[in-house]
Amino acid sequence: MLDIRDLTTGEAKGSGLYEELMRTSDAHIKQEFEAGRLQGESYAQVYLAAMQANLQAAIQYLLSYETTNKNLEILEEQIKQNQKQNELLELQKEQLRIANETAQYNLDHILPEQHVQAEKQTIIVTEQSLQAVTQGEILDQQLVTAGKQELLLDEQILAAEAQTTDPTAGLLKAQFDKIQQEIAIGKEKVDTERSQTKETTSDGSTIAGLVGKEKILKSKQADGFDRQAEIQVAKLYADTFGILFSTDQEYVTPQHFGLGSDESFAVMEKINAGIGVTRLPTTDNPLNTDKG
Repeated sequence: MLDIRDLTTGEAKGSGLYEELMRTSDAHIKQEFEAGRLQGESYAQVYLAAMQANLQAAIQYLLSYETTNKNLEILEEQIKQNQKQNELLELQKEQLRIANETAQYNLDHILPEQHVQAEKQTIIVTEQSLQAVTQGEILDQQLVTAGKQELLLDEQILAAEAQTTDPTAGLLKAQFDKIQQEIAIGKEKVDTERSQTKETTSDGSTIAGLVGKEKILKSKQADGFDRQAEIQVAKLYADTFGILFSTDQEYVTPQHFGLGSDESFAVMEKINAGIGVTRLPTTDNPLNTDKG
């Protein structure tokens, strides 16, 4: 804060600003007086004018002193703020450069690698589908072979029956019994072979035992190969959509790829039917978009 003593200390030899200015003015006026350029009344007028001018100058200087200092402080603070803003701009430029380089790297390396992986998965799924078809063809051939063996056994049974009678004792009885046992075994073999292509035995009963279970297992395995191929193709389709959607969400939509809510609901109903799950009522099913 300014003090009156900054202006003047009330003494001719004081340390105030006014005294400093007056000592300077006195030296100049004295020099002019001694040189004869100031005399009498002119000396008094010049001295009085110097006093007034020095007092006004001292007051004006002191009044503007703190204002000037404050303005300088504000200017220095503004310079610091500008420096910080420049540093922030440089940091933002660096972040933008890193982001651009990252995007370019993804475009040059990551996306092509993902494309290659997708192509490899497509090849694997295609090979698995071909293997499933080949296994199905092998099963068909085995069924044809089993059918031929069944016909051959039937012919052998008929031939054996035509060559026998119904003896009651002796060698013929033993041979007859042996033939009957062979016929029974032949029927079992027929049923075993029949189970490869039929669901029932020769007398119409359901195939049971290990053979029946193996037949069920083979049927499930055949269905499993088909389902697995469908799952692999669906996964490849969904993965391909995911890659395309992540790069172009404006033009690639779930509906265009058959992945909308209606299609998803239809798939879930298909799955439920396959595993024997009862469909929820229309009003209780949150996946059903048809509320009417």
